[in-house]
Amino acid sequence: MDIQGSMGARMASGTIMLIVSRLSARCFDLAMLILFARLLLPRDFGTVAIALTIVQIVEAVLDLPVAQVIVRSSDPSRDLIDTAFTISLLRGLALMFVLAALAWPIALLYGEPSLVPIVCALGLAPAMRGMMSPGLALYARSIDFRRDMLVEMVGKVASLIAGSIAAFLLRDYRAIVVSTVMTPLAMMVTSFLVAPHRVRLTLRHGKQFYGFLGWFTASQVVSALNWRSSRLVLGMFVPSNVLGSFTLAGDLAAVPEQALIQTMVRPLVAAFSRVQDDAKRLRALYCNSVATTLAVSLPVMLAVAVFADPLVLLLLGSKWHATPPIVSWLALAACLAATTATYIPLCVALGRANQLFRLNLIQMLVLLPALLLATPPWGVAGAIAAQFLTFGVGAVVVVFRVRAVIGASIVQQARGTVRVVAGAIVYALFLLLAKRALHGVSPAMLLAVLPAVGAAALGLFWATTFAVWAVMGRPDGLERFVLRQTTLILERLRGRWVRARA
Repeated sequence: MDIQGSMGARMASGTIMLIVSRLSARCFDLAMLILFARLLLPRDFGTVAIALTIVQIVEAVLDLPVAQVIVRSSDPSRDLIDTAFTISLLRGLALMFVLAALAWPIALLYGEPSLVPIVCALGLAPAMRGMMSPGLALYARSIDFRRDMLVEMVGKVASLIAGSIAAFLLRDYRAIVVSTVMTPLAMMVTSFLVAPHRVRLTLRHGKQFYGFLGWFTASQVVSALNWRSSRLVLGMFVPSNVLGSFTLAGDLAAVPEQALIQTMVRPLVAAFSRVQDDAKRLRALYCNSVATTLAVSLPVMLAVAVFADPLVLLLLGSKWHATPPIVSWLALAACLAATTATYIPLCVALGRANQLFRLNLIQMLVLLPALLLATPPWGVAGAIAAQFLTFGVGAVVVVFRVRAVIGASIVQQARGTVRVVAGAIVYALFLLLAKRALHGVSPAMLLAVLPAVGAAALGLFWATTFAVWAVMGRPDGLERFVLRQTTLILERLRGRWVRARA
């Protein structure tokens, strides 16, 4: 990030706020996931997974970045905001009708009659997400995400309460549907309470949104196919209980990506937009953003990968014995995917949606053939291998596309990330040694010791990162920002201590 000006401070503040919010929200998600895993069966997860995947793909087909248009606008007018809401409303209604029409053919394809009501009910969720208050985007322009935090937290609390009641009463897949629909319903209502906006239906500024329709929509469709095709293909070749284990493992492995990476890259659209006319600052901001994203996310993903087996079995129970190794491998695959996360807001900020489409298309052309070749003979293992191959190709493509789009050389991109990767390698080795030393200890002892192990591993991670940074001549980047912020915090604490002693 651009760590020498006010932009860096605002970015850090906004990102930290979003991370705290998203981590809190993911704690609710994890609690709900554990509850469902305890009360429901793997086949329940498998049944809903197919329906959710279809909903997400259809939602991507009809997606429009209405909030991003407002964020990118230099002076968003009332008509522009009303147009954003109108388009979202029309999109939501279209989603409901399309999903209702697809429900029966999907049920016939998979031989699951229960998919008809599930798909129809889940179609309400994206429709309500599209009716959030457009006023939230005005605060996002100023990198002020406090209202977003509140909206998300209310949605998660409502989902947890409704899902828990449904799980205890119904004891089947309907509880997952209730929880999924309740989240956007509560968020929609809360959004208008914290960011009031008297909506007027109009399409006066529709052209500003339709300009994104071509490349952006195509990119979203291909991206949705990339992320969800594994479940669709697996559903054709493995039983529902195996698909359920894969789905739950994917949800667990995705927690760091959803809680950290998606949160960290969200303010980058506004930040990249503000420096897009200064090529040097844009390159520095991008490279430092990649390093920061990896520095925060890699330790969590690697910890999930290493300790998946004891933690999953302890939290979810023995009926999910097939899930831990899947979690480990998917978490490692997510580490590769994390290297490309910052490229998305860069393309959105620069209005280069065609670049996103090219990346997603390349990944799809790798993933789908790999899935169709590897999944029939090897099942889950084949699907995981296909994801590794796809993310690896995507990482290489992004490096070269960033060089072409903003002029950041491969060496410049590598200088920041190599320090973080070195720290991550030492961190992972320490965790593997600790896991071996803790083999056979009781679950209670494991839970008591893991925080200390994690703290020691993080210490080694940052020590290694700073050591490599020093060897490289202490270039401007993440480490200098961390030192500056740490110094400020220590000075404030020292000032308080002096005043308390006076």
